[in-house]
Amino acid sequence: MQTQSDMERIIKVAEVFLDIDVKISFSLSKSVIVSHPLFDSQYMMVPKSFDLPSLNIDNVHLADSINDSWIFDILESPAALKLGKEIKKKHLHECKEPAEVIWMISKGYRFEFLKTILRLLSEKDFAEVFRITWTSCNITNKTSVFTKKELTDLFSKCVPEYLMSEEELEAFRNFPDELTVYRGVNQLRETLI
Repeated sequence: MQTQSDMERIIKVAEVFLDIDVKISFSLSKSVIVSHPLFDSQYMMVPKSFDLPSLNIDNVHLADSINDSWIFDILESPAALKLGKEIKKKHLHECKEPAEVIWMISKGYRFEFLKTILRLLSEKDFAEVFRITWTSCNITNKTSVFTKKELTDLFSKCVPEYLMSEEELEAFRNFPDELTVYRGVNQLRETLI
């Protein structure tokens, strides 16, 4: 691990993820589902205070929204998608810590992003980014990016003081030398194992 996180390269990796094509599918209710590392929806909100004139907003329909923000559909046109990507890129360059970048990454892509930037993180930033990824993503033990063994190894590499809050660390330190952990399974699951 690095002694200091390489923010410049982490942001460059995020920009590569930003350039991935947006995948579109339709649900049973005929609503659009967007799959992309930095877009969770086809709609994007931008504060009216954001410096839009510096961006090319020709051919992009901006509509009023709540809380003094503009809203637009990134799928409306190539120009709208380009505007969305330019705004995301601007936000990426405002990030000062890796944790800020990981929060910008869509949940379904966080493990992949983490694996890509592992060698660019300091010990402290690694623990924080790993904690955010682990606690914010669904079905964490079924990620296709890391094996269970690799995930276990990642936990082992984390310094507890960086991985846990003060409250969690205090509880961890107060564990007895031996701890019994129970795992609940149903009968169907038992027959499949």
